[in-house]
Amino acid sequence: MCFHGLLLIAQLALVSGEANDKYVCDFSSPLALQDSTGIGGEQVFRVSGISAPMRFCLNCDMSNSIAESADGSERRVLIEANLSKVTGRIRSLQGVNAGPLAQPQYIQRLPSLHEQYQQIGVDYVRTHDIWGAFDVNVVFPDMKADPFAETSYNFSSTDLQVKAIKSINAQVLYRLGYSWGGPNDVPSDQSKFADVCKHIVMHYNKGWANGFSYEIQYWEIWNEPDIQVFWKGIPEQYFKLYDTIARALRTVDAKLKVGGPGLAGSRAFLEGFLQFCKTNKTPLDFISWHSYPRNKPPYVIVETAHQMEDLLRRYGFENVENFLTEWNFSAGSPYPDELWNARGAAWTACALIYLQDAPISRAFRYRGSSDHPYYSLFHYNGTFKKPAYAFLAMKKMLETPVRLACQGSNNAGFAVLSGISNSSNTARVLISNFDADYDEFRLVLNGLPWREKILGCEIYLIDDKNDIALIEKFESPQSEPFAMTHKIKASSVYLISIEAREPVTEKTTARITATTSEERAVARGPPWEAISLGLVVPIVMLIVLLTKRRRSTSIPLSNKQQKNLTNHSTARRRARSETSVDSATAIGYAATQT
Repeated sequence: MCFHGLLLIAQLALVSGEANDKYVCDFSSPLALQDSTGIGGEQVFRVSGISAPMRFCLNCDMSNSIAESADGSERRVLIEANLSKVTGRIRSLQGVNAGPLAQPQYIQRLPSLHEQYQQIGVDYVRTHDIWGAFDVNVVFPDMKADPFAETSYNFSSTDLQVKAIKSINAQVLYRLGYSWGGPNDVPSDQSKFADVCKHIVMHYNKGWANGFSYEIQYWEIWNEPDIQVFWKGIPEQYFKLYDTIARALRTVDAKLKVGGPGLAGSRAFLEGFLQFCKTNKTPLDFISWHSYPRNKPPYVIVETAHQMEDLLRRYGFENVENFLTEWNFSAGSPYPDELWNARGAAWTACALIYLQDAPISRAFRYRGSSDHPYYSLFHYNGTFKKPAYAFLAMKKMLETPVRLACQGSNNAGFAVLSGISNSSNTARVLISNFDADYDEFRLVLNGLPWREKILGCEIYLIDDKNDIALIEKFESPQSEPFAMTHKIKASSVYLISIEAREPVTEKTTARITATTSEERAVARGPPWEAISLGLVVPIVMLIVLLTKRRRSTSIPLSNKQQKNLTNHSTARRRARSETSVDSATAIGYAATQT
């Protein structure tokens, strides 16, 4: 065991009040441990090495949730999670607009983002603002053509986009209408326009016109008809167009989900739309709306979601789903740095955490892709912008999907989320500091489901210099509660992962060593060298003894007998000498031949 490990065990014994020699220390880099006293007088251990200093304590007094600095301001936040109190499941809200292919005009110049989308867990793609695909005038370029004829349609560019989405196992939210800068006039023949939309559905769900059976479920009718960029007509004209298209789509498949309007922000427009649908019994499975708070805390999105839900209930649409089909820090110029920097990553992570408790079914970031210099999650070359790392952090949280009771968030831009894996061996906590004036956080985990385990802790950071980088790791004996304190930076995101591992004790190590020696002995077989050595000594002694006895009992020989014996010995010596010469000659000859 390393020196640091021995020091750690000694210090743990001081805190727990009992000696314990079964825990091991296995740090991946040189670390220093320093015993110190924390707030409230509890004994803590300060571990530093990879990056910012960190402290953890055993059996600490957690009565003070917020500690005050010297000037009296509150600078420490307490984050508590209970691993034995499940509150539900962490939801995937990893939807985006556009991608993983670039817009058709950029496909040859920009990389595909299949791998990146899978890395951050994109599971839904809204097909909006993909210029050159999906728009009705691209798929059906001549509005004078026959909407029932296959030759009137051009699905080529749109097929490529849909295939790319399905190839990453993501689902499609198909927007029927036009992208930014496209036609915004009211269709002159709404019935014919509805027939075109109907055949688009048939192509992708029923195989029409050499099509597919993708079973795309959600179909959104238009985008932002409450602003003139997308709709020149009056609201009532949109309501009527929506009704005509929705009813046409239902003739293809009664199970299709239709909705709209992709609201830019007019509450009055939405109320008029809901009243129209209620009065005319128009098919409506979901409403869709957008949010770009600009310089406001991300919790504003959640407040808007509740307002939308209230409207649904007021008009009797309790079972209609609530879709956030566009969201980002802001829309339009001037484009703030938060669209790509670390502060934007913290804002994004806060939004993803807050949305867990929002009354929405789906959320779609505007946008994924790498083809927009500001809104895209990725640079032109496919590398991550900072907000994309926030999505990656949330993807890691989805790997511990059992959501746990957790306290520490506020609505001003500080959000926390905790979860545990289905196997209960890994717990994670996501902490996002967008706009909170904290110097450090204290994380306390109660209700640990493990017994006699070693807890391996890893801390990852997103900030100006780190891209969800591992900044610290350590092992700690299990305690109840598990607690640690860490410095926290402004505009940062922390992902803390704690894994329960089996302890390796000295007794266990000795047992393994003994077993290994036995196995080696069996593999070698009997110790013949020792056995041979033990037999040689007594055999030599027996020969010497017998020789002495023979000499002492020999009979005297006559002169003739002695002479014959002498002659016989001389002949044997001569024969041996000749044999030795012949053998030496043979050996020399063999060596020469070799």
